[in-house]
Amino acid sequence: MIFIVKNKATGAEITRYAAQAPVEQIDDLAVPFTEFDHTELPEDGVTPATLDPSQWRIWVGSFFDRFGAYKIPILADVDPVVQAIVKDATVRRYIDLIERRAELEQAIALLQSKGHAVDAAVILDLEPTASEVWNG
Repeated sequence: MIFIVKNKATGAEITRYAAQAPVEQIDDLAVPFTEFDHTELPEDGVTPATLDPSQWRIWVGSFFDRFGAYKIPILADVDPVVQAIVKDATVRRYIDLIERRAELEQAIALLQSKGHAVDAAVILDLEPTASEVWNG
């Protein structure tokens, strides 16, 4: 099998290698799974479409809009944990749905534990529309 290694942060292809399974060390090159995607090259040789990380950076307002009917109750919630999550989001220029995914998943889990039945998939997995994409 042939694997394509891409930097998760930039989407840039780093290298390709042949192996039976993905590996984190290729000769002298370290490519840990936490920082690099290792995608198997399909047998037809066509490289899968690359994800442009900049298209997954959205406006803070658009991020809160993704909470739907839960947006206002979350923003109005006086619970200190909920307010910390709101503040963390609002002090940013944009919300990066790819690079901050683990943090966002934790924040959504905390909101759910505080009684806000938000849908993590709707918030994190839906591809941003042109009007949501941060263009600053």
